Amino acid sequence: MRKIYLIRHGKPDFADDEKWCIGRTDLPLGEEGHLQSCLLGYELRKREITDVFCSSLKRSIETAALLADTSPIVWSGLEEQDMGVWDGLAFRTIKERWPKLYEARGRQPELLPPNAESREAAFERFRKAIEEILDNSQGDVAIVAHKSVIQLYLCQQLILPYASSTLLEYDGKVHLKSMGEVAHPFLTEELCEQMLQCIHVPENICNHCKAVAHKAGQIAEMLNRAGFQLDMNTIVCGAMLHDMARTYKKHAETGAGWLLNLGYEKIAEVVLQHNQLSDWQTINEAAVVYLADKYIQDDREVTIEKRFEKSYIKCKSPEAQAAHQKRYKMALQVQEQIIKACGGKRV
Repeated sequence: MRKIYLIRHGKPDFADDEKWCIGRTDLPLGEEGHLQSCLLGYELRKREITDVFCSSLKRSIETAALLADTSPIVWSGLEEQDMGVWDGLAFRTIKERWPKLYEARGRQPELLPPNAESREAAFERFRKAIEEILDNSQGDVAIVAHKSVIQLYLCQQLILPYASSTLLEYDGKVHLKSMGEVAHPFLTEELCEQMLQCIHVPENICNHCKAVAHKAGQIAEMLNRAGFQLDMNTIVCGAMLHDMARTYKKHAETGAGWLLNLGYEKIAEVVLQHNQLSDWQTINEAAVVYLADKYIQDDREVTIEKRFEKSYIKCKSPEAQAAHQKRYKMALQVQEQIIKACGGKRV
């Protein structure tokens, strides 16, 4: 009995995060889509998959590339249903230009915009592509395609999340075993490093994250020996990923948002607070990562005084200098609080 992992691609790179109608519009993956695909790839590598096939669209190719160590095979016929005049437009624009059809399609998905590919034609070419893949491959395969054609093939209208996997078994006939499952592996330091690499975080930032993770682990061990019950995995993974969005504005909020959407709420909270704690008097996982980050300049351990001395030079206005002094004071307070909790030992 062969297994077919039918996969919807990861989240595309929508401009300003606005949702578009993208049948044949060729958008690449966004950062969140790369992370989704990385996590799915981590799970699929545990399976005995011989080949990974994908459509010719960028979002499918980029997803497939993260699912296995072998290069994906682009196969004609796996592309998304062409949505005609709507293709490549924001749904906001579609609603403004075709209000009646937009509203009616919400009730009757079979209604199509002008010049769109028919459901029958999309189903037939996709079905044929699946048959060709099975005839030209052996063993279990993964096929990265698109929501509408997968739904048509399965005769299902259930929501398929981005980077979700639908399991089929094939013995001459296709049997649906599970649908739309999203990978949510337990994060490890190694997997966090893979996540940083898949979104092309610069090497110097990766090295900084590793150094912060090492220091955060040391601080957490001391606190746990002193009687605390801190979650070491949340601390190490939070430290590894705290600067995952460092090249973005509001990088703490951006990185935390990605992790929250991926289902890692506790780690997202640590990332969100690594620049500014919500409560500096509480010793928790966020406080440990916050302090560890203040001890690491680039990838070297320094004192808090030295770390803030360097960053103060960048503050040109009186407002920026005042904010810097406020952050410096908080870092010293957190350090004092944690040293006291460790019985006065230097952390």
